[in-house]
Amino acid sequence: MSNLNDEIVKCSNCNKEIESLDGVDYSQENNAVLCSFNCAVDYYFDVMRSTPLENIIDEMADMEFTNGKLRYKNR
Repeated sequence: MSNLNDEIVKCSNCNKEIESLDGVDYSQENNAVLCSFNCAVDYYFDVMRSTPLENIIDEMADMEFTNGKLRYKNR
């Protein structure tokens, strides 16, 4: 006899019910089930608070982009 209950597992990103294992990713770090590669990418970017550096480089206290190179300041 199984210990399963009736709760359906849903994607941790889009909340879609998991109806196939095809293309499903699982994050062991976050115990997250993700229904597709695209949902996994969206989820990881959100969790890691990742953003394109070009959008925030002017706010960075320890880096700057000059003369075609990304450089650390004051190291």
